[in-house]
Amino acid sequence: MDSFVTGWHNWSMERDARRADVTSEGQSPDDFTKLVRDALAHLYDPAHLLGHPLTELLAPVLPASGNAAQSLRAYLLDAIECLAPPGRASTKDQRPHTVLVQRYVGGLSIDDIAAFLHLGARQVRREHEEGVAALAAYLWGFCSGSWQGPQHGASETGTSGSGLEAELAALGVELVSLPLAELVASVRSAARALAGGCGTALNLAGDSGATGTQTAGAGARCLCDRTLARQALLATIGAFAHFRPRYIDIRVTESPGHPGLEISALPPVELGGDEESRQELHKARAFMAAQGGILRLRQAQDGHCLSACLLFRPEGQARVLVVDDNEKILQLYTRYLSLGSYEVLGAASAAEAEATLSQQRPDAIVLDVMMRGPDGWELLERLRARPELARVPIIVCSVLDEPRLASLLGAQACLKKPVMAEDLLQTLRRLLEPSSPEEQHPPAR
Repeated sequence: MDSFVTGWHNWSMERDARRADVTSEGQSPDDFTKLVRDALAHLYDPAHLLGHPLTELLAPVLPASGNAAQSLRAYLLDAIECLAPPGRASTKDQRPHTVLVQRYVGGLSIDDIAAFLHLGARQVRREHEEGVAALAAYLWGFCSGSWQGPQHGASETGTSGSGLEAELAALGVELVSLPLAELVASVRSAARALAGGCGTALNLAGDSGATGTQTAGAGARCLCDRTLARQALLATIGAFAHFRPRYIDIRVTESPGHPGLEISALPPVELGGDEESRQELHKARAFMAAQGGILRLRQAQDGHCLSACLLFRPEGQARVLVVDDNEKILQLYTRYLSLGSYEVLGAASAAEAEATLSQQRPDAIVLDVMMRGPDGWELLERLRARPELARVPIIVCSVLDEPRLASLLGAQACLKKPVMAEDLLQTLRRLLEPSSPEEQHPPAR
């Protein structure tokens, strides 16, 4: 399943473009939005989704095999996550995405969401409609740019319209440990030709005369598929080069838990601002997602791209045990944690969690409270009574806002549901980053 990270600022522009667009068959994108709305309303009704028209329209990006209803549901949920706004977006800009997550992932009613956000129900409904419109605009882009139906899906040879998804499936993924500087060096000739053809100078990490900031992190390694990583890097360079900036800069980065490459241009460009650059970004995101990485854009308030970051999986992934009796929440946290390149172990009950712990030792535990059988508090006490788990941080995630009780029982953090991806990932990074013995894993406060 492809997982793409896109800028929130494109929503209004894409929505307005959709309203003016009509396909050759006379069907408007507003009809497509109605289908998206209907699929969301029946997201957990397999019988309704099984023959849903949206399945055919999204055929180019859905798995060719497996349960069609489950594939459509998973893709819609992934798409909602992909619309997460940039971290520095205002609270107002974040609301449509927050409402979608709480409504379709958390299963909350409009009234519950209104209470959580301290807004009126009417306002939440408006934010919900804005979110659905944005989701439809996002999905529209994967229907070959115009809604021409399933003929752009499976062909006689069984490949997708673009062939990219089928090619990736046929190629498979071979993860290797690779120095990022070596990855950059491997594309040097092709990248220079790509940029030079557009009259753009290229400044590559590791080149003679590179600045100190460019060589920082030169020893960083990542876990990646070398072929897919090369293609992702070249596609991203191509997306920048299309705008013919004066130069493109590529440097190795070592953000916590995310070894990666940062690509930027001078002057900054409106990356994804036209069809050709959007297609290059689409390819780059697909190549990154296939190997468990992500492409993240850093954007200025005027919409211009400050940089594009290719974030790869780190060597020696941290393992996280998620304990929650809600299957939807388990799936949600798995998607969240995949963004942080964590290995996820799932357990739907205290008994399952203890069985898993008898076989494997996680680096952290994410724990629900409201469960049948032994609840989360009971399980937390049991875990803290086991000496071999004494140094394993535990994060309580619950609708019950009880950080003091969580701390008293031995948890290191307490997050109130619905939990957003960045909150969970930031908490894990804080707890799992190396620290002095005296400071390691302090109790929640």
